[in-house]
Amino acid sequence: MKISLLFLFLLFSITVIAQNIRVYNQYVDTEDVSAYAKTFKDFNEKFKRKSGAIGLQRVQFLNEVTHRVIITGDPTNWGVENPADQVDRDNYFNTVSHYRSKSDGSYTAKSLYWKAGDRVKNNTGQQWLIKVDNPAKYLAAFTKFAKAVESMSL
Repeated sequence: MKISLLFLFLLFSITVIAQNIRVYNQYVDTEDVSAYAKTFKDFNEKFKRKSGAIGLQRVQFLNEVTHRVIITGDPTNWGVENPADQVDRDNYFNTVSHYRSKSDGSYTAKSLYWKAGDRVKNNTGQQWLIKVDNPAKYLAAFTKFAKAVESMSL
């Protein structure tokens, strides 16, 4: 019983403090990449996010996936401060729909560990897509490792 309660508490704690990550896999033809990236940037840079960030990532390791839109943030403070009106949203989605098509493998995830810092100076990250047999054991080992290397600077 104690182990079950501890596991539930650990799971709840991770959910509360973890960053939410939404990933939308897409396929963009090579000749449309520049126009798609410009449209994405022009639309999204107009909005200040309440938490986290949105980014367009070029990938080369998945079949029929050339790009991913990655949205991160605190699930309790999600979205943008000044949302687009419906006409602007519709125009944006109609425009980008000409450049991209949805691909398999989109997902929602949680960040296991988050280190605060200067995101302008250190604007890269690492993602591992894994499935583990024992999530609680993996989380404990990963957290121990992350804390051990936290003092290392880039």
